[in-house]
Amino acid sequence: MRRPVYRLYRDLKEIESELWARDSSQPADDLVNRLDRLDEKAHRMRVPSSVAQDLYNFKSHVVAVRNRLDRR
Repeated sequence: MRRPVYRLYRDLKEIESELWARDSSQPADDLVNRLDRLDEKAHRMRVPSSVAQDLYNFKSHVVAVRNRLDRR
């Protein structure tokens, strides 16, 4: 059941990689939109209690990436 959370992480890693590869002068609106959609998907996801900590950690990582985007 952890697989759906790992898929979210794969998408988050892609967004983060693109963020680091961009010049700071480039707009990041598309990354913000993708991060918003990913965050929404995570919040709608229902998982068993054995996976709940993984999902919670993922949501914390989304916040960290969002903070990096905001500092640009």
